[in-house]
Amino acid sequence: MSGLDQDVLRHAISTAREHGFRTVKLRVGDEKFRATLGEVQESSSEEAMIAQDMPLELRSSEPQNLEVTAPVVGYFRQGKLPLEAGRVVETGEALCEIVALGIANDVIAKGSGEIVEVMIESGEAVEYGQVLATVRTK
Repeated sequence: MSGLDQDVLRHAISTAREHGFRTVKLRVGDEKFRATLGEVQESSSEEAMIAQDMPLELRSSEPQNLEVTAPVVGYFRQGKLPLEAGRVVETGEALCEIVALGIANDVIAKGSGEIVEVMIESGEAVEYGQVLATVRTK
């Protein structure tokens, strides 16, 4: 692995953990690397982390609108299935990608439901926290 040597992989994983990402994907030429990281919890905010990661349908029984936001600054790219109104999504499903510095970052659904609005198109630049779509939870 000339382009994806161990130092590059360690740095990518370290950076992902530092910023709270759960997936690392790297590609240099024909070489590809993907890793899914375990959750890191701080003891002082353990209850907040558990509540944040709890599926939305367990926190509330009433339908809600959940915003899908960009986890990083980059460019929007569709996933395997297009991000479009009417599509039903499940908690933990990769909805689309934000490409930052050549690294694709999955945007993960934080709740199950139906996409009711999409506010982005492929190739558009996005900012951290920008709302990409709205999901009406089940």
